[in-house]
Amino acid sequence: MKYWVIILILCGTSMMMRAQEALAYHQCAEYALSHNLVLQNSKLDVDKQRVTMQDAMQSFLPRISAGSSYEINNGKTLDATTNTYVVNNLFSNDWYLSGSVLLFDGFRQVNRVAFERFNLRSVQEAFKQKQNEVVYSILEAYTAHLLNLGLAEVQSEQYELSKKEYETVQKKTEIGRAAGSDRYEVQARLANDEYQLLRCRNAVQKSEFTLRKLMNFPADSALRISDLPEEAVADLPLAIDNLLNTAIEVLPQIKILNNRYEAARRSVRIERASYSPQLSLYGGLYSGYYQSVVNENGSVAGFSEQMKGNRRFNYGLSLRIPLFDGFSRRNSVRIAKIELQQAKNRLSDGLKSLNYEIQQANRDYEAALKEYQAAKKKTESEKIAFEAVRKKRQNGLANIMEYYESKNNLAKAQSEVLRTRMQTYIMLTNLRFYQKGSMMTWSYSPD
Repeated sequence: MKYWVIILILCGTSMMMRAQEALAYHQCAEYALSHNLVLQNSKLDVDKQRVTMQDAMQSFLPRISAGSSYEINNGKTLDATTNTYVVNNLFSNDWYLSGSVLLFDGFRQVNRVAFERFNLRSVQEAFKQKQNEVVYSILEAYTAHLLNLGLAEVQSEQYELSKKEYETVQKKTEIGRAAGSDRYEVQARLANDEYQLLRCRNAVQKSEFTLRKLMNFPADSALRISDLPEEAVADLPLAIDNLLNTAIEVLPQIKILNNRYEAARRSVRIERASYSPQLSLYGGLYSGYYQSVVNENGSVAGFSEQMKGNRRFNYGLSLRIPLFDGFSRRNSVRIAKIELQQAKNRLSDGLKSLNYEIQQANRDYEAALKEYQAAKKKTESEKIAFEAVRKKRQNGLANIMEYYESKNNLAKAQSEVLRTRMQTYIMLTNLRFYQKGSMMTWSYSPD
């Protein structure tokens, strides 16, 4: 029993440790992908369209039906044996098995299969696009939360520095080595830093709530995230010469437009097929049991005997030629052509917009990277300058205003490093998106 208790305790401890484990960006994104209801509905759209395409493919199969009827005639009826009218109460039971298969319809069904296949591909790409949208929303919320955490840490350091300076000035004031105005100044600075720290912590709570909501993360579970690795925003070489051609081949939104254009082409062919004759093959097997049928003995013939004797079979070809329908077919073709032109225009516009988007994404990445590198250099300089001012302050060679000015400059530089680092990572991820067609730069296998 003791061993079981120990095992349960260890299992519970392990589960708590996993629950408190910091989540990386890709883990947050995967959690959101697996718990997003909108995404699940989009996947159901794929399943529904797949069934629609299967229905189009199965339209080539023959149509077979069977049936039976039971009829009671009261009064004057036609005698099946004598072909004369008699007054009696008779019943009859008919059975049939019939079928038909379409031989030619102007390739309407062939084009319908192609139409539904392109629609399926379009819906599949729309599902991938929804995945990218979910991941991008997580990316923005994740980096925003990381930024707020970093800013809160910077402000916490500023608060500790102001608190230490306040204690130092207070001691100096008590022994007459500092003016009373300095004490009021550092007290005001300390209060301001405390206020700014409170604002930063509130921003952390708000950004955490936003990330938790996008992930559909349980409200009663702790959410901790890990920082981005330094190489995540490294200056990586990106080949953008053929990026447009690559993006056209891999981006879901371009594939959607292309598939819709191809589907519109098939739609025109489907409507044009309505002008074509339709040729079908049909056949049927019929039999029945009638109370009026008697045998040589004058009694009603048995069921098996009548089913064999009354059995008949027919088959043939059916040709349907459309002549006039009030211009309905012509108008349907015209509408399909208009929709084809609209799909073509949307595809052309999407390709033009994509070219501008790629150029803008490359410029944004290069600008963000330069700002990040400049911010890091500025931070290093501000650290050196602050250390120098702090030593001068300790030796009484710098006044309080110089100290706080240097301290604030360091905080601003550190904040800029955090901001530009997150901005560079977002821009780099966007640029990679045009290379791979997916916001998921890691290997992801949904359940």
